[in-house]
Amino acid sequence: MVASALARPAVALVEELASVTALLAEDPECRVLVLTGSAHPGLRDAALAAGAAGLVLRDGPLEDLAESLRAASRGETVVDPVLDTP
Repeated sequence: MVASALARPAVALVEELASVTALLAEDPECRVLVLTGSAHPGLRDAALAAGAAGLVLRDGPLEDLAESLRAASRGETVVDPVLDTP
């Protein structure tokens, strides 16, 4: 989410864990959410350990994704309840 085309994103969505550390190295203020299709053992912990602001379902309801973006932009950690398994 950006306020203008010249601004850095406040929240970024990525699908790969390696992207979390790469984005944070470039912009430590960016909040990064990892999109996934399902819960994989250890994914939540790995994403949070990498510095992600949370983990959300790729195919979840659009309203849930929008709320996750808003929550992450407020500094909250966001983990979809379906994915909240260590």
